[in-house]
Amino acid sequence: RGTWAKAVPAILSGSTKYITVTSQFNAVSCASAADCTVAGSEVISNGSGTPIQEALTETSTNGKWAKALPALFGGYYEYEIPDAWFNAISCATAGDCTAAGRFKDINGNNDAFTETSTNGVWADAVAATFRPTGLWIGPFSQFNAISCALANNCTTAGVFDDVNNNSEAFTETSTKGGWAKAAPAI
Repeated sequence: RGTWAKAVPAILSGSTKYITVTSQFNAVSCASAADCTVAGSEVISNGSGTPIQEALTETSTNGKWAKALPALFGGYYEYEIPDAWFNAISCATAGDCTAAGRFKDINGNNDAFTETSTNGVWADAVAATFRPTGLWIGPFSQFNAISCALANNCTTAGVFDDVNNNSEAFTETSTKGGWAKAAPAI
């Protein structure tokens, strides 16, 4: 009660072919006192001098931290040189979390995305999709906040570039795990 334990560094999953250069967590959500998940990113080197930035999460279950895990993109969404991070996370219950952020897609555009854990298992990341609005959804969108009232029932909020290259606020909502199309603020 009210007593801080010593800080511990993240347990990065790093493979032997990559060297972690920097890592940071941008958000935390706790479903109970000992069940928390943090979200952020790590910058790694692939040995060729090209930095790779991966979105990652790390979860504590009953007070014990597991290794940090990079976001999963299913191999077809992400740009050849990964550039992704999480800005926000919300856990409705232990093991049921959704993280939100930005990644570089296969075309080199920066897209808002989410990744959801159900019963502690992370599914592939999902890029935001937009309703037809007459506004061009440019090469930039990003989620900055998320809140989940129940498992797989979340709302994210962020920013995208419109046809006039203005920044516009938008939201996207998941109900029972299915994401509706994102819409600009009215």
